Amino acid sequence: MVEKPLRLVRTAALTLTFFLSLVLRAADVPPTLELMVSHDRLSMDDVLDLEVRIVNSTKSDLWVFGDLRWGARAGLVLNVGPWERDGPLPLFLDHAEFTKEELTDRRSFVRLRPGSFIGRQRQVKVNDLVRKPGEYRVWIEYQSPLPAVAFDEPFWSSEKASLTSRSLLLRVTRVSSQKN
Repeated sequence: MVEKPLRLVRTAALTLTFFLSLVLRAADVPPTLELMVSHDRLSMDDVLDLEVRIVNSTKSDLWVFGDLRWGARAGLVLNVGPWERDGPLPLFLDHAEFTKEELTDRRSFVRLRPGSFIGRQRQVKVNDLVRKPGEYRVWIEYQSPLPAVAFDEPFWSSEKASLTSRSLLLRVTRVSSQKN
């Protein structure tokens, strides 16, 4: 008779452990970082339109710092490769930073529902990215500028892994490949 209640307690404990593990795993599932470009064939005198999105691909709400800015201290970093002596140019450096008020304002945080995203667009002159025509890869990295203690809700903080988009191939020619 004692075995039956003990078996029920074990079954309940295992079920609870299973569901808790699902909840905890969902909280640690990273959002995805997507990169889109206006064209993959460009000339040296073209402008590249970029769009980057942080997408909640989980089944639960996810909080993120909503002010996406360019620069290593601000969150978004634009990468171009391969890095060769006569390859991509590090001509522009993003140095965006945040004020203390921006970092502590609750309105700076955005709740992403499942399937929703927050994004940012940017235009970059091709001749500011590369020195000469060729094939290059472009990708974005995102690291939250804030630690977990900055907000009283669980959010994708700086302690979490950085996010990296897939890389896209750009083919750059000397002569304009399209009419504006």
